Amino acid sequence: MMRQVLRYGLYLLVSYAAVWGSERLGSDFLRDFLTRNLITLLVALIAINTATRTALLSKLKEFGQQRAVGFSHTSRQLRIALYEQFGLMAVAIVACILATSAAVAPYPLVLTGALVALGATFIGSLQIIFDTGQAVLILLEKEHEQEHEQEQERE
Repeated sequence: MMRQVLRYGLYLLVSYAAVWGSERLGSDFLRDFLTRNLITLLVALIAINTATRTALLSKLKEFGQQRAVGFSHTSRQLRIALYEQFGLMAVAIVACILATSAAVAPYPLVLTGALVALGATFIGSLQIIFDTGQAVLILLEKEHEQEHEQEQERE
């Protein structure tokens, strides 16, 4: 849990640096991208990750049956990551509302905080999809090893 808190602290720091730099350069790109595209992007990432996780879990179940190994911890972690994505979506919606609200315009600190939160949710979502991609690559590697072992047994 502490590791997760530190990770999101880093995301907030990186996001703050990006927002600060964008503001200093007078660029609206980051603000426009985060407020206009992030929710759609997060929905797409959730859809992709859900489909990928389903395939991953079915393959893990198959491996578990073949080798009498349990993957309950991995399954639980994949489920937690899905909840995490929905949490990030909720944070992004609230932050997007704040970042685009006329009532917040007189309070630049609130606007900056909302943009930092949006950036951190984007970074967090990218990390989740990266982790899922790594899991798929590891699974493919294990599957290749298993095929290689079967070929050696036949020889």
